[in-house]
Amino acid sequence: MRMRDLLPYVRDTALRLLPHRAPTGLVRIGDPGPESPVLLTGNFTLTVRRLRRVLEGTDAWLLVANSHGINVWCAAGGGHLTQLVLSVDLAGTTPDHPSTVNTRGGTPRICLDPDRCTGAADCVQVCPAEVLRLSGSPPLAVIADEAACIACAACIVQCPEDALFFTYPDGRIVEPATVRSTRLNLLGDRSIEVTGHSV
Repeated sequence: MRMRDLLPYVRDTALRLLPHRAPTGLVRIGDPGPESPVLLTGNFTLTVRRLRRVLEGTDAWLLVANSHGINVWCAAGGGHLTQLVLSVDLAGTTPDHPSTVNTRGGTPRICLDPDRCTGAADCVQVCPAEVLRLSGSPPLAVIADEAACIACAACIVQCPEDALFFTYPDGRIVEPATVRSTRLNLLGDRSIEVTGHSV
């Protein structure tokens, strides 16, 4: 370890129980090219510092995403990691590796099929941005603030009727089954297993 890195390392280690944010963004490790791996981590300073040290001599991209200064393990337990991974894949924001969901670009938009909604309210309970609310009689989910959606997909994963899904401006649809097959559900088990549905 270089002397200039020693004091920050000691500081970060001593304060490791407190959120401490590193800058977010794409970090070059070595001399990465189109075939180099893309590694994802949260922006907990100690984690980023240790990863950079461990990866010395490796050619890779390190994508430091906003986990609110929380380490990856705690961010995963708190539901932040699902948002990080899905948002990166939906946006297709890595430099040389195409997204597995969004292969042609565009911004995802949350959509609701009102004919499938039964008012279970799981979506309302898990949404971190208050995009959804219950309305009417009987109360059913409605999209109250679409602009506030952060595309974390928690509502899609939790909906027992697969009433929610993403669309892109060109008409492409990201089915609930696709979201669930490529993401961990860190918010608990789905209340009902739904199979064979296609929006």
